[in-house]
Amino acid sequence: MLTLILPPRLTPDSVAIGEAALATCWRVERLPNWRPSDRLRDGDLVLYGEPLFADVVSGPLGLALIEPTADWLTHVAQEYLLRSVRFARGGATADRAGLRRAGAR
Repeated sequence: MLTLILPPRLTPDSVAIGEAALATCWRVERLPNWRPSDRLRDGDLVLYGEPLFADVVSGPLGLALIEPTADWLTHVAQEYLLRSVRFARGGATADRAGLRRAGAR
């Protein structure tokens, strides 16, 4: 059974994802602090939380974090986005939006 690991801090997004996990018969474990119990290490774990929390907790849980590509959001199906998403490098975006580069007059 999959176990969703959540951070101690209650936020609307962590509550929503916890409820969704429970609705699909996952176990949900909200940690009381940033030191996970050794008993969690052997399970099928899914970690959710802000980057610093995930970085601190992943090692003791034996998890490796993966970093998505910079353009990952452009690959999500439009039906899930509810907005237009394009990927551009910083300079191209600034030029298109009419912004000036730092130091430019």
